[in-house]
Amino acid sequence: MLPFPRMRFQRVAFLLIAVTLLACTSLRAEDTCPPMNRATAGGILGAKPNDVGVAEAQLAVEWHTPTDYVCTFTAGANTLRVTIGPYHARDGWPAAVQQCFAKPAPLQAIGNEAVACYSPSDSAPGNTADASPLHGEVISHVRDIFIDVQLMLGTPPAPDAARSAALLREYTRRAAEIVAGNLF
Repeated sequence: MLPFPRMRFQRVAFLLIAVTLLACTSLRAEDTCPPMNRATAGGILGAKPNDVGVAEAQLAVEWHTPTDYVCTFTAGANTLRVTIGPYHARDGWPAAVQQCFAKPAPLQAIGNEAVACYSPSDSAPGNTADASPLHGEVISHVRDIFIDVQLMLGTPPAPDAARSAALLREYTRRAAEIVAGNLF
């Protein structure tokens, strides 16, 4: 009678482990963006609050490797794209800054060698005619991690162009600060 209780315990333990593993593999969590969550992006993009009062943006993540990915948040006509990847000092940095669609302006306190560009999207590379009218970008790196934060606003945040441009700068900088801060 001694082997029976031991076998029973082993069967129960095996069954619990099997159920746990099955639950973990079958219940896949939604895509997440490590440096920014959907609620934070939703606040920046002006998303409408959901049933519980949280303004969340839609998220799509394109994983290349665990340290090389693109997170794209959308809310209405507004888009926030966060690109994270390896930083190669000898070849990655000048090419990224040259792709900046306006004269890059240096930024303080957002990683290393941070620059920002702001422009209407019709002069931004890769944008189509139906793209947003305002486009801001911050390019930086934190240690050996490349950061490119792009904010495209299809809905101007203010009724006048000057105020919209100022808000674009503020929102793009805020998004880049959050991303850089979460990478430390």
